[in-house]
Amino acid sequence: MGKNKYSVNSSTKCFSLNQMMRLLLLALLTLHFESLFAFDESPPPSDHTYRTDPVTKAKLESMLLGMFGFTAPPPASLKRLVPTHMRDLYHKHVTSRKSEDLEPWEKLYFHHDQATDVPPNTIRSFLPEDTESVPSDDGRHSLRFSLDSHPKSDQPVAAELRLFHEATPENKQHKLRVNIYDVINHKVGIHNLIDTKIVNSTAEHTVVFDILPAVQRWLKDSNSNSSIVVEIKRLGKPAEADKTESDVIKSRVRVRRSTEEDHKQYHENKSPLVVVYSHDKSHADSDSTAEWRNRVKRRSGSQRKNRRRMKPPKSCRRDNMKVSFEDVGWMSWIVAPDEYDAFYCYGACSFPMESHLQATNHAVIQSLVNTYYPTRLPKPCCVATEISSICLLYTDESGHVNLRNYKEMTVDSCGCA
Repeated sequence: MGKNKYSVNSSTKCFSLNQMMRLLLLALLTLHFESLFAFDESPPPSDHTYRTDPVTKAKLESMLLGMFGFTAPPPASLKRLVPTHMRDLYHKHVTSRKSEDLEPWEKLYFHHDQATDVPPNTIRSFLPEDTESVPSDDGRHSLRFSLDSHPKSDQPVAAELRLFHEATPENKQHKLRVNIYDVINHKVGIHNLIDTKIVNSTAEHTVVFDILPAVQRWLKDSNSNSSIVVEIKRLGKPAEADKTESDVIKSRVRVRRSTEEDHKQYHENKSPLVVVYSHDKSHADSDSTAEWRNRVKRRSGSQRKNRRRMKPPKSCRRDNMKVSFEDVGWMSWIVAPDEYDAFYCYGACSFPMESHLQATNHAVIQSLVNTYYPTRLPKPCCVATEISSICLLYTDESGHVNLRNYKEMTVDSCGCA
């Protein structure tokens, strides 16, 4: 091939340097006559109805579930108890996305000091299996948590035990030491102290303990009973102090439900809660996701042919595409959101292209050549240039509430490429 020639898409048809210069000159002239390139403003046809047979519908649902890391929807019969803390985390994420100084997921939710090379993308919560146990004489309470639904392959990077502390009257100022033990061997009473804190506030608040070593051991040892002992001691009082008063003060740290309390209200607002921050890779490169992407690629050729039969749309832009979880019947296990806007990119990439489309130099040349030689190569494609994640709050197959960050779920901007 000569030095003064340029090829298009590796075809055998070449344009000489003089031909290319003439095209560029014409392109400069057209900048002053943009009305010559006006597009029809009609939106994509809305009368296209997709009729899906039951088998295809089930396949599509299975693929969509695979994108979310599920093999099947959790049973609708599960009792849904959603801790307030998990709702707060979800709303914090939504609020931060609307602000200008959006922080990464790990900065929003990774509240611990230790550094990690693997940022968490999933937050799982676990309520204790039994909160009705009576404390022993030494003020110890045993709590058992089932982490069976936590995938063994996932890497926990942080874990915390959250205990609710009720407000105390000002005249009942107190100081408590709360010790947290991992139950190594319940039969012989081997306990390992993993965290301790002093509580001296009269205000209502949550006391947070670092229990990552215990959670890591539970996940590695399938025979572990996943139990924690909470020991509450009153400080600053003589031994002969009124025992009844001490018991009342210590009961401000809630580790069990009283008989008169509503079951749902207690478990969602005041119950002990284990929260595990982990890196979940199961949904990133699942077979269903890969299959979905391959199908989209295979359909791209036929979609381009269909577009040629449509009325020319206006220039490449982002349009709304609502995804409703209620419409697919998933609201029994998805807590929030009810729906989200995934958006999609649609429109023409014709010369001259507007500056906001962020067209590549290659796309500009391709659209220019297409303008004068439409049969030689297609126009550039209107594609997503920026894609962001969404946050999903849901209950898993065991009834535990999880918060997960899903990447590449919504289009932020479109351009030509």
